Amino acid sequence: MTTTTKSLEEDMVDFDLELLTNMLMKRTEEDKREQTAFFNKLDAAIEEVQALRQSIEPLFTAMSTITRNNPTRDPHWDCNVQGRLNEEKSEE
Repeated sequence: MTTTTKSLEEDMVDFDLELLTNMLMKRTEEDKREQTAFFNKLDAAIEEVQALRQSIEPLFTAMSTITRNNPTRDPHWDCNVQGRLNEEKSEE
């Protein structure tokens, strides 16, 4: 009778371990899918930001070229903060 009881207890433990293992594996797969989805969204957002930056960059280049090449420009309205600081220092 003891061997039957022990065998039943072992079967219960084995069943519990198998159930827990299956639950853990399922959760791990779900976590991997969630992680993959998150990183895919992150990659897409990074690509969008890079595309926006590339599309805006020529505008900033043009603005700085126009500002630098304009002989009548008012130095106080200069877009370049460092340039203004240098001009203020030279006036002092």
